[in-house]
Amino acid sequence: RDFGAAAQAGFGVAQGVMRIIMLPAMAVAFAAAPIAGQNFGARRPERVRETFKWTVMFSILIMMLLTVVCQFASPFFMHIFTQEEAVVLVGVHMLVITSWNFAANGVIFSCSSMFQALGNTWPTIVSSAIRVTIFAVQGQFTGATEMQTIEHVPEVAGEEGGGGGEEAQIQAEQGRLSQPRRV
Repeated sequence: RDFGAAAQAGFGVAQGVMRIIMLPAMAVAFAAAPIAGQNFGARRPERVRETFKWTVMFSILIMMLLTVVCQFASPFFMHIFTQEEAVVLVGVHMLVITSWNFAANGVIFSCSSMFQALGNTWPTIVSSAIRVTIFAVQGQFTGATEMQTIEHVPEVAGEEGGGGGEEAQIQAEQGRLSQPRRV
């Protein structure tokens, strides 16, 4: 599926930005593993539970703040890495949408850290495999049916005929803008 160079670059840059943005929550969650592990080894389950509670609370708080930042400052982060407006537009769109998952990612990081602290990494592996399988199967199903379409937007991809901004809107109103195509 050809989404164009701008879309591919925007997605790649936005993923890099997202990895950088998530580092504080990952640091909190991963730092909890040795604390909980030592307390688990010392047979202090109340401290393990307290470590988990604080880790989840801080991870969610950090990720909620980062969600707000992404909702309003995504263009700033994208412009650090690229000045191409088409790439920035795609990356901003991705960051705004995916940032709504940040708090859930904080919980996932915290749970993974606790499983590692308890010496049992199987739940983390199994949950990741289930998550990937569910989304891969869903993606294959919806992509192979008429339930969902991916629309090609010419002005984002920088193709001829779409123009940008006001010109694209005028062309769309006059019916001259190329119809979206299923890819």
